[in-house]
Amino acid sequence: MEYALYQRIRIVREVLKIKQGVFAASLGISQSLLSKIEKEQRTIPIELIINICLIYNVGGDWILLEEGPMFKKGMKATSQEAKIVETPEIELLKVMPRTLLDLEDPEKLEKGLVAFADYIEKLRHKTKKVNKGKQ
Repeated sequence: MEYALYQRIRIVREVLKIKQGVFAASLGISQSLLSKIEKEQRTIPIELIINICLIYNVGGDWILLEEGPMFKKGMKATSQEAKIVETPEIELLKVMPRTLLDLEDPEKLEKGLVAFADYIEKLRHKTKKVNKGKQ
């Protein structure tokens, strides 16, 4: 069965058994925006798709085209991608969600997710400043 992009975003969240608010926070967006995206009421920003792939190890082919596995393992990067993937920030973004999901204490999980969302937001601001400097 073929699913639309907005449906595949919801499927990823449901397969990972993550509540909408927690998933939205981990991606640096509001629950309201994620809800609208999952209902096909808002355009899906490319940055959101990239973050879902990086943070939750989702296969880009699957999220965009519904081809290949939903989750990737040991993917080899091109030389240009390798420069991005090798940064400590990206490595942390790839590992942190799985680490947080291993926490059994709901309070620790919530605190960890809030801290992770704050970290993502700081990275976004840092990236925006770097990109403005290049213009």
